[in-house]
Amino acid sequence: MRKIFFQVQLSAVLILFVGLFLSGCSTMSKAERQKSAQAHYKLGISYLNDNQMQMAFIEFQKAVEINSKDKESYYGLGHIYFTQGKYPEAGEAFKKAVRIDPGYSEAHNYLGTVFERLSEKDKAIVEYKKALENPQWVTPHFAHHNLGMIYLNAGNFKEAIKEFKGALQIAPDYVLAYNGLGQAYYMDGQYKEAVEAFAGALKIVPDYPEARFYLGQAYFKIGSGPKAREEFERVIRLAPDSELAKKAKQNLDLLR
Repeated sequence: MRKIFFQVQLSAVLILFVGLFLSGCSTMSKAERQKSAQAHYKLGISYLNDNQMQMAFIEFQKAVEINSKDKESYYGLGHIYFTQGKYPEAGEAFKKAVRIDPGYSEAHNYLGTVFERLSEKDKAIVEYKKALENPQWVTPHFAHHNLGMIYLNAGNFKEAIKEFKGALQIAPDYVLAYNGLGQAYYMDGQYKEAVEAFAGALKIVPDYPEARFYLGQAYFKIGSGPKAREEFERVIRLAPDSELAKKAKQNLDLLR
C-alpha cells in the first residue's frame, strides 16, 4: 500500500497572492517565479486534502508552467496520475522530479511503484534502490518493504527476508514488514520463524485477518493443531465474507 501525506494550511491571503503573481508572470524575476509556483503548489495541496483532484491537478500544472524546476509539483502530478490509473503519465511526472533532484527518494520510491504496476519489475528494483541511496531520507522502510515484496513474489525468499528485516530495523512497528517477513519465512520453510514474525505483526494490529490466517498455517506446519484452529476461527470472526475466511474454513475441515 502506498500513502501520500500532505499538510498545508491555506489562507485567503495566499489565494490573493497567487492571483497577483498570475497577472505578471512574463515579467517575473526568478525569485518571484519560484514564489508564485510555490503558492500554486500549496493551493494544489489544499485541494488534494479536500479530495478535489482536478483542481489540485490544475494548480500543479500552473506551478510547473511557471517554474519548470518545481520537483514537488511534478510529484503531485505523478500522484494524481497514479490514483487515476494513468501509470505512464505518472511515470513521466516522477521521472521529471528525479531529473531535477536525483536524491529525491520519495519520487524514486513512487516511480518504483509505477514500474511495478507496468509489470517492469527490474526497473522498479532499480528505483527502490536509488531511493535508498539517500542517507537523509526519513522513511526508507517503505522502499525496503517494496523490495521485499518484489523478491517475495519472485520466489527469492532470502533477499525478501533481508529487506523486510531492513524495514523493521528502521521502523520496528511497521506491521506490513512483519507480515511480509512471516510470509517469506513460511515460503522458505522456516515455520517457527514465520510464527514469530506473524506474532510480531499481531502485537501491533491484533485484528489483522491476513496475519491471523498465515499464523494459523504456520502453526499447522509445526504441528500445533489447536493453535492453528484458534487462528482460523478468529479469521472467520474478523472477516466472515472474505476469501481468507473461505480458506480458513477449508483448513478447519482438514483439522477435524
